Amino acid sequence: ARFRIFGPPEGLYATSITALIESSEWKSETEIINAYLESMKFAYGENQRNIKAKEVLGTLLSNVDVVSQVRDTVEYEITDLDHYYEFLGGLSRAVEEQRGSNPEVLIADTTREKIKVEDVKDALKRGVITRITNPKWLDAMLEHGMNGATKIADRVEYMLGLAATMHSIEKWMWDKTAENIVLNKERSEKLKKANPWAFRKLVSRLLEAEKRGYWKAEKEIMERLEKEYLETEGTLEESVP
Repeated sequence: ARFRIFGPPEGLYATSITALIESSEWKSETEIINAYLESMKFAYGENQRNIKAKEVLGTLLSNVDVVSQVRDTVEYEITDLDHYYEFLGGLSRAVEEQRGSNPEVLIADTTREKIKVEDVKDALKRGVITRITNPKWLDAMLEHGMNGATKIADRVEYMLGLAATMHSIEKWMWDKTAENIVLNKERSEKLKKANPWAFRKLVSRLLEAEKRGYWKAEKEIMERLEKEYLETEGTLEESVP
């Protein structure tokens, strides 16, 4: 009862969730939940630090009704950084597992004079619409060549992380992502030219989303994605001396 602050062990930051998502080496969401609990089980209190208290953390999480995140900059939406699916998503999923039902997940937007509190689904929708499915944003990123292509691919990976931890990435989000990037011939060619490794990663994340059941993609789209992946894979293999 003395502990209310939990986090990684002293001297470290982040959790092992990102490593799981990035490597694709996880079989079920249980592994993601365990990764969060194992990473964040260290308790901190008055005159006590770095105390392993996984059971206490689990008990406290079982009584959580609301999970919240403060957004304090207009530079980032919750779809723009892996820390959002890692911490907000990881906590939300752990609470769901411990209490047996979904908590309410809210975003407190403090970027304006008047604070706005919104449901995480609305925040995700804004992030997807203004970034990864926005032709103007995509084209602006591609003007930055290799680095811009990497940032685009990263956002698709973050969508997968958000899908795995918060189950809030809707079908239309995946559809529009594929439509505006991979299925758009001009844009996909630019991306492949700028950074074929990023393009392969992006396509592989879309394929993974469908394989894991987060996206019910049409057959024609899946066939196109598989074709693009194999062709890019072949091109990269041929480029290796």
